[in-house]
Amino acid sequence: MLVSELLELVRQNLALNGCSSVKTFPSQAKPVRLAIGDRAASEITYLDLEAYKAKRKELGLANATINLELQLLMRGFRLWRRSDPDVRVPVCDMLSVNNERHQFVDEVEMEKIVARLKRLYRRDFVRFAFYTGKRPGSIRQLAWDDVDLEKATVRFRAETIKTRQYEVFPIYRQVREILEGRQETRCGDLVFHRGDGEPVRAFSQEMRLAAAEAGLAGIQVRDMRSSFVTHCALQEIPLKTTMRLSGHRSLRMAVRYHKVADREMRQAAETLERAFGA
Repeated sequence: MLVSELLELVRQNLALNGCSSVKTFPSQAKPVRLAIGDRAASEITYLDLEAYKAKRKELGLANATINLELQLLMRGFRLWRRSDPDVRVPVCDMLSVNNERHQFVDEVEMEKIVARLKRLYRRDFVRFAFYTGKRPGSIRQLAWDDVDLEKATVRFRAETIKTRQYEVFPIYRQVREILEGRQETRCGDLVFHRGDGEPVRAFSQEMRLAAAEAGLAGIQVRDMRSSFVTHCALQEIPLKTTMRLSGHRSLRMAVRYHKVADREMRQAAETLERAFGA
């Protein structure tokens, strides 16, 4: 069994289980395939994996990216062992990753970034993410069949959601304006497309440049989600309601996304001042 064959087992397994990650599998598996794909899987050792991590680190790859690549490989080993209990799975220490989302923007800051994006569909994409708190992957797959402007609802089908649970989002004015604008450029089934009906691809590099030019270095599309949760908290929307809106299933995750804004800190200080001065 070659490493490349292990990776093919993973691809087949992802497709069989209807995992959305099958779409990103080719790009994530490519570095592993190029590095050790022609080697016998039974010969891969802990030191080989350590060497792989070191080389990827030298290229400037983030720990989270390297971990994703290695997780695919380890999944391949586990799938292989299901059919052959004698298979030896090498030890693989994952790199430390801080998953905490520290970025938060308000509406004015979001618009500063959006104004610097060149393409209309990308500007609409970021605005929609900001006003709904939905994951980029779910937004990319949103179809017109899922939008009901008359009933003011947007459906997010289970297969487009990370948690694999159906979600409904209520349309309010800002969201409606985006959707009505997208209708004017409608081309095919997808709400957000590149102008030819094809799905929107990741545009992290342009987003990074736009954010830097706006004086908000480091902001990415994913940060619209944490910003949404924080804005809900600022408007004193109950946490359970916020979780239904954003699609969070875990209270721990929702709280992690909730950023303490400067306004909240000032309000807390004023509250303490009144309390202690009474």
